[in-house]
Amino acid sequence: MTQNRNHLQRVMTGVLALVLALGLAATGVAQPLFTEATASAGLSFKGAFSGDTPGLPMRGGGTVGDFNNDGWPDLFVVGGGMNTDRLYINQKDGTFMNRAAAAGIALTHRGNGSSAADYDRDGDMDIFVASMGDMTAGPRNGVHILWRNNGDGTFTNVAAEAGVNSTGSYPDGYGVAWGDYDLDGDLDLWVGGWHDGGMGFSANTRLFRNNLVDTGVANFTDVTAELGLFTSSTQGFGAIFNDMDGDRYPELLVAGDFGTSRYYANTRDGGFELTPILQPGDTKVHNGMGTTLGDFNRDGKPDWFVTAIDPAWDNPICGGLCQNDEFPAGNRLYLNDSTGFGVHEFHSLPAFAGVNDGGWGWGSSKIDFNHDGWQDIVMTNGWLNCEFEAIDEYVNEPAYLFENDKDGTFTEVGQFYGIDHIFQGRGLITFDYDRDGDMDVVMFSNPERGVCLSGEEDDPATGELRLYRNDISGAGTNWLEISLDTSANPALAPDGYGAKVSVDRGGSVQTDWINGGSNFLGRSQLVAHFGVGGTDTIDVVKIEWSDGFETVLNDVATNQILSVSAPLPFTDTGFVRGNPVDLVVTGMRPGEQANFLFSTAGTGSGPCFAALGGLCSDLVSPRRVGQVIADASGNAVLSLTVPQGAPATVYMQVLVQRGQSGLASYKSNVNVADVQ
Repeated sequence: MTQNRNHLQRVMTGVLALVLALGLAATGVAQPLFTEATASAGLSFKGAFSGDTPGLPMRGGGTVGDFNNDGWPDLFVVGGGMNTDRLYINQKDGTFMNRAAAAGIALTHRGNGSSAADYDRDGDMDIFVASMGDMTAGPRNGVHILWRNNGDGTFTNVAAEAGVNSTGSYPDGYGVAWGDYDLDGDLDLWVGGWHDGGMGFSANTRLFRNNLVDTGVANFTDVTAELGLFTSSTQGFGAIFNDMDGDRYPELLVAGDFGTSRYYANTRDGGFELTPILQPGDTKVHNGMGTTLGDFNRDGKPDWFVTAIDPAWDNPICGGLCQNDEFPAGNRLYLNDSTGFGVHEFHSLPAFAGVNDGGWGWGSSKIDFNHDGWQDIVMTNGWLNCEFEAIDEYVNEPAYLFENDKDGTFTEVGQFYGIDHIFQGRGLITFDYDRDGDMDVVMFSNPERGVCLSGEEDDPATGELRLYRNDISGAGTNWLEISLDTSANPALAPDGYGAKVSVDRGGSVQTDWINGGSNFLGRSQLVAHFGVGGTDTIDVVKIEWSDGFETVLNDVATNQILSVSAPLPFTDTGFVRGNPVDLVVTGMRPGEQANFLFSTAGTGSGPCFAALGGLCSDLVSPRRVGQVIADASGNAVLSLTVPQGAPATVYMQVLVQRGQSGLASYKSNVNVADVQ
């Protein structure tokens, strides 16, 4: 019945899409078109998963990263146990070459989720892989992999010494997410756990704090119990670290199965608080699996999309293998209603908005595939269980591409625009692999389609990776793609994690965020991508860094890949006794007050200020030497004359008040000056 329903839905969607296409064609706007380009790109891969591994039908993923620092995105693919992991290096000509063997990472193991990040701040992308062990023995815990990039094309597994090789007492591990939740400048790690191990709930979802900034050593501490996280059942598949209320501190959003999705508000003191977010009468997603974040209604606030199953499937009653109409069905797109710092309120779009029914949903990502300036959603789906005929309704169900109708509704247009994926989709990522300015899509599959269906044999194409190249071009399809470089500012996490990026074209503002969220068993490219229609020049590009400072660019040409570097916000013009010196702060908001602090005692745990929301200085025994209001460009300059008796070394920092009760106040780097 559901299969027929989906077929009818597809027919009607195709008719609607054709009408839309004819209307757009009449205006001279080129149509987006995805081309299946897997073979031509050299991505010959078929997942093959060991049958003795827990969660066999739920696997299939990979991640994006520029692993050789040439500016082109590469692709890491998890083999699954009966095939080796792949490291596809971008050849810059539309093709990839598998370099896993040369890199030392061509393992055959029970790999699952993965995500790339520069966890040790050495400028190279590393890779974490959730694993249940190699094939020399059965599935086991304690064998997750952290591939440290050696910077020479090779990798070394340092998971054990880094303290992240284990996330529990039994084999587990799904989605992987990175983020700087404590805003100390290094990347912390979340790993999802789904299996119960006979304990009645999953005890394997973990949060690890990175110790790099505190100790100088890139290892991790499991802070799950310390912070009181996941104390009840949390069957976590994916997560996102992102500031949802505008106070800079990232929340932790977890997509969990069987009603175990979680929203943890950041308490700004190194911890989280489990927080109810739904407006009265709203419904919580039941089978949370894949997840993504975007500004889908263009109000400047991040919204949260979670994939699920339609109809809902219930774990307590029948082990997760039966439908139950008592639970909310399908995906949820939660729109952000938060009105200020500390406010966390959301409401989901109703079913008629068009995004709830995505079949048996898995990986997802926001994407402006047609460059109209509105973020769309692409997702995979599929499931098959040999013992329950009802589940056959999800076989051959195509992947979904929800086009944003700009009015709070979406239209499904996947097959019409060339994304014709009918396999058992699991992981999904978006990236601009050919650097032509549009986002392409990779879907990972599980090789279970066709088995047990009336004697049918397994389709030989099942389990294969698929690359869908976006070939949009022509009038009205301009774009801007922004990557971030934070290497010059140690207060910021690598690659711009935690940054908010916006573009303003004639008062029309679009917003994107850089985060290391898990779409499902992988993450997409770390870029802010904007479709801007027929716009040739962006009036204002603004990057709000996670330390509170901003970079503002004016009159930026479109149709370019733009790299923006974060400077140190506080500098000086040189300290010479008896001579003038300018203390310069950039990146403030116009009209904010810079409080200049000075110390000769050095750095450490300085005093905290109630008027600044409890913000603490990093100077020992500081004194305030001046206050300056930022000008229209966000700059504040304090001019002084260096005393003849000045000490050899001077320590300085700037504190800035922001937000109600100072709750969003922020501070600069410590500027250490040698006096001449």
